[in-house]
Amino acid sequence: MLSPTAAAAAAVRAAAGSPPAVRGTHARLLKEGLSHLPPAPALLVSAYARSGLLPDARRVFDDAPRRDLHLYSALLAAVSHSPTPALALPLLRRMLSDDALRPDHFVLASLASAAARLRSLRLGRQLHAHFVASPYSGDDVVKSSLIDMYCKCGVPEDARKVFDSIGVKNSVVWTALVSGYASNGYTDEAVELFRSMPARGLFTWTALISGFVKAGNNASAVRMFVEMRQDSVRIDDAFVLATVIGGVADLAALVLGRQLHGFALRLGFLSSMIVGNALVDMYSKCTDIHSAREVFEGITVRDIISWTTILVGEAQHGRAEEVLSLFDRMVHAGVKPNEWDSVAKVRKIMAEMEIRKEPGYSWIEAGKEFRLFHAGEVPIDVREEITGFLEELVSEMRKRGYVPDTSSVMHDLEEHEKEQHLFLHSERLAVAFGILKSPPGSVIRIVKNLRVCGDCHTVMKFISEIAQRKIIILSPPRVGVQMGAHPYPRVQATSPTIGQGLSGIKVRSAGDSTRALSFFTIPGCTDWQAVSPTLDQVRAWEAETLMEALEADFMKAVEMSAAPSRRNTLASHNQPLPPGLPTALTSTFKTAGGHGNRSTYSGRRCSARKRNRSAQNHQLASGTVWHDAARLGM
Repeated sequence: MLSPTAAAAAAVRAAAGSPPAVRGTHARLLKEGLSHLPPAPALLVSAYARSGLLPDARRVFDDAPRRDLHLYSALLAAVSHSPTPALALPLLRRMLSDDALRPDHFVLASLASAAARLRSLRLGRQLHAHFVASPYSGDDVVKSSLIDMYCKCGVPEDARKVFDSIGVKNSVVWTALVSGYASNGYTDEAVELFRSMPARGLFTWTALISGFVKAGNNASAVRMFVEMRQDSVRIDDAFVLATVIGGVADLAALVLGRQLHGFALRLGFLSSMIVGNALVDMYSKCTDIHSAREVFEGITVRDIISWTTILVGEAQHGRAEEVLSLFDRMVHAGVKPNEWDSVAKVRKIMAEMEIRKEPGYSWIEAGKEFRLFHAGEVPIDVREEITGFLEELVSEMRKRGYVPDTSSVMHDLEEHEKEQHLFLHSERLAVAFGILKSPPGSVIRIVKNLRVCGDCHTVMKFISEIAQRKIIILSPPRVGVQMGAHPYPRVQATSPTIGQGLSGIKVRSAGDSTRALSFFTIPGCTDWQAVSPTLDQVRAWEAETLMEALEADFMKAVEMSAAPSRRNTLASHNQPLPPGLPTALTSTFKTAGGHGNRSTYSGRRCSARKRNRSAQNHQLASGTVWHDAARLGM
């Protein structure tokens, strides 16, 4: 017969995951006087956390008559995996000072997870040093958490050192490093390590594909998904499908997206909310807003991401009435718009943890001078020139009907303050500098590390007409969609998406986009509409020989659109490239106008780009649409 404490522990474990069951069990333990006896408090904390009731877990912790290491370990694990991992730090200080407890291997693993989620390399290194000096320095679970931490903090080299120190490596350790390499842009290392794994399951494939998508290496993500299908890996989780759909969306590859839609239909994943959200995003970015709306209406349970995705898609396609109607539906459905209080809390936590988001910058070459402009910062030597010129431009734009769109300013400011914030966006500073410092009539070419906001896109149209200049903006980390068919022929925006952030710009024709991608089909994936004639010609999953030919063609596309090389240098000026500037951009930048002051970049894929340069020049000169990796491989 079980003792009272053992029976209480069994009851709590059985109730974990169900809020009503946990609360009922807790009430019964309180009534029987067992709630304060170990291990009940620690188990209750874990059960409440697993049920999504972190405040209740914290209340149990605070009410405990004695807080031991097990109780701290339970709460730290809960907090580290919650939306607020920063709360683990004051809890750690309390454990060390008030209760004079030393962290064990369970606590160290939880803290390493918190450091990983906070992207705090300083905290992670401190934990690693403490771990090495502790009696638990050989614990592989902590080492696995440290690998994940180093990868998420952007230093996979240190993660590899920890990985090599592990004697017997399980699949979790292998997967953590593979994912870390992929998400940090270490494509070759990720694939090499992946292929050396003793066993590969769906979880590992998903981690690799997800890592490539996070790094913007979408072509490699699709390639690995194809390989996974060829290996007949059973897909019983919707996450990997949603991930690869997201990668296809950023490639603006409508044909591939439709194939994946059909594949999701075959697998029965259309009822999955994450797959539905991914499909809505994909169709919006591929300019098929009607299909996006159709998928959205078919999602049975919608979250804030579902509503936000379709609202952004409709807005970027200029469908104002649909946006207002959808917004009313969202409010009536009980979904609240984002609250500024939450934004303020996040910014405060980021400041406390010394976490900074990547700042926006734009890079321009005018004559023989290179300039890097950061958002909100105007160099002193050209401050008066640039600000004065921009003020004149804004005045003229307002006369022509320009109204600032402040929806992209994620700060709780007055309207005029938001307009001032937009005024100092880096691409505006760069284009003003380019116009002032370059000969009249010459092409303005700008490289930006982040996506161009909707208002800046509109502003560039006005500036192009006022200054009578052709403006080309290249937007990393993904490149290849060249758009010239819109009301302002002097503005060409090369961007990772068609639609998102590029209002009013669409591909020239559906035929162009279909032909551009007709050489590649994902095995087992059929177009959900089954109307594309090119798909009948490329039934790759039915013919092995054809699949080999298609794979070879796709590899050419991958070579032209692969993730940024970490070894690129700005050869002609003997200085490093700005961070985030991909290799593929350099060739496009040089050929965008077919003339002008050119710079030569070195990289592993230069020879492939040189072979295709004449074709690229012809495409750019004629204004044809590029469909990212696929078009580059034609």
